[in-house]
Amino acid sequence: MSRKAVSLALCALLLTAAAELSACNVVDLSSITAALQNGIDSASRQSEAWRTALPDLANKLSDIESQASGDVKVTAADTINQVSSLRTDTLNQADYLAKDTIAFALIQAQCSVAYFQSGVVSFLRYLKARVTNRTAPLPAQRVCNFNPDHLDLDPNTPQTSTKTWFVDVYGYNFFSNALPQVQIVDGNNQTVRNAKNQPVPTSIYQMELQLVVSDFAQIGPSYRVGVVWPNHDHNFIAVNLSAPASLTVAGFAFPSGITVNQPVVPRITISNSGTVDSGAFTISWTPDSTRGRVVTKTELSIPGGQTQNFDLPAYTYLQADYFNLPRAGGVSLQSVVQILGNAGVGANTTATRTFTLNNLPFRVFTTVRIDNPNVGADWTSYQQRVAVKPGDIVTIVDAGGCVQTGGSGATWKRYVNPDASDEPNLYHGLVSIVPIMPFSHGSPPAGMRRIADMIGVPVAVPLNTFNPQFYLGYEDGNYSDNGYYSHDDGTNNQCASWSGAWVTVQIQRN
Repeated sequence: MSRKAVSLALCALLLTAAAELSACNVVDLSSITAALQNGIDSASRQSEAWRTALPDLANKLSDIESQASGDVKVTAADTINQVSSLRTDTLNQADYLAKDTIAFALIQAQCSVAYFQSGVVSFLRYLKARVTNRTAPLPAQRVCNFNPDHLDLDPNTPQTSTKTWFVDVYGYNFFSNALPQVQIVDGNNQTVRNAKNQPVPTSIYQMELQLVVSDFAQIGPSYRVGVVWPNHDHNFIAVNLSAPASLTVAGFAFPSGITVNQPVVPRITISNSGTVDSGAFTISWTPDSTRGRVVTKTELSIPGGQTQNFDLPAYTYLQADYFNLPRAGGVSLQSVVQILGNAGVGANTTATRTFTLNNLPFRVFTTVRIDNPNVGADWTSYQQRVAVKPGDIVTIVDAGGCVQTGGSGATWKRYVNPDASDEPNLYHGLVSIVPIMPFSHGSPPAGMRRIADMIGVPVAVPLNTFNPQFYLGYEDGNYSDNGYYSHDDGTNNQCASWSGAWVTVQIQRN
């Protein structure tokens, strides 16, 4: 082969190698930064785009790693680990906050609705800077929310107490190698002390503060607790000096008038003037202090500084317990309510209300007039005319007239208040509203009263009366000649204007 031919063959071989070399993709650090920038752009488009951007980025970095060698391969592998960890932390935190919508709403209020988007984008930018510059600073942290957003502290808590206050801090870019210092500051923002425990990071989005009693030694008003970051940024929450729970009766709503057999549901208003939760307590209600019956209602608690209303169990004052003898007027009673419990119960936890307990409303029936009541017998039942029942109030509204008592001369006498000087214990009209018992002549039968003494006097028929009867009777030693015949003016002319007797009766019934 001539020299010219060899030269031509060598040139052809070199051209072929150059073409093949130009056709290969060169993998270097710029490939990694380009992939990261693409991930940043994708995550920046909308707040939820990180859900697809992060796995896509991890896949792209895996492809780069498979083609790379040396330091580029190591950097790609490290970046893949960082992106995978970011994805796991973000997904876990999103799932956790999805179950606590209140906490998430508070975080969004401080860090906008693009909470996760901001965290992801800032972290990817940090990774991009780190690929080209190993000493790139960590991305700036952001604190969004504390839970709780303040601490209630009882200044009387013993220093030997093992109580621990836990505070969750939410935000993003919380790194274990750049944790803040937990500090207590006074009202002038002067550092009082560093807390005993360091924050415990649970992810780049959350960490926990663990505060103990010694952290709050000799604490005063307006003190705060929080975190101071290495870059001197700081975030604090208030420490409120708490007061023990103190329950008092702020109100006892009880009707001034109550009717028997009708339920009453009182309401008690209880205030907790302390700043801490009261713990469980019991409301004890004595509907009638004279009887001592107790109704109770157990409550869980009242938060500090709050006032709450509680309806007590319904209670019925039974008529049989109070008005066996029915009465139109009421009786004055007292109802007492009291708070019982383990925390904050002392003075002003008892309230008393005076009320009137009334019988059921009475209906007034039409009066019944009995003309010429039977005076020819000791007693006569008029139950068919005056149908009294247990619980009635019966009143002789009026009575009068005259009766023929028999004998010689002028023998008519007044039915209610006879003029009979020779027999002052005879000739009176009688009334009774109880079962008649045997009696002897010459005196009022047992259970009967002279009508003269009963006009206008309400007679209550006890509820436990068995088979009450309305009786009218007459007082005489001989009934055979009594009646309403042969009218005369009567002894001493007492019956000049009357020739018959009558009784008017009224019934009130509830």
